[in-house]
Amino acid sequence: MQASASRRFDLTPIPRCAAESYPRVAFGQNDITLFQRILPWDHAAGAVFLTEAGGEIRHWDHRPYRVGSNSAGVLAAATPALWDSASALLLGVGSALADAEGIAA
Repeated sequence: MQASASRRFDLTPIPRCAAESYPRVAFGQNDITLFQRILPWDHAAGAVFLTEAGGEIRHWDHRPYRVGSNSAGVLAAATPALWDSASALLLGVGSALADAEGIAA
């Protein structure tokens, strides 16, 4: 997945904690962020912050992010259009993540 993403994106490591990623996306430091683990204390507040700022966060299966959901991972982006573009590359049919997780758009 990382090798596939690195061909299309400039990758940066997760900051000190997952929750810090959401303001970085909302304020334009990063365009997207992708997580496999979605523990509520890491993502719930950041998801609200990002969506209120006009961003988009959805599970890898394209369902809206919900605390306690059984859906796999999340992709968050600065805008809904950017989420769509990143999702097509990272989560779409034939992508490394879709193949590994058995998901497809």
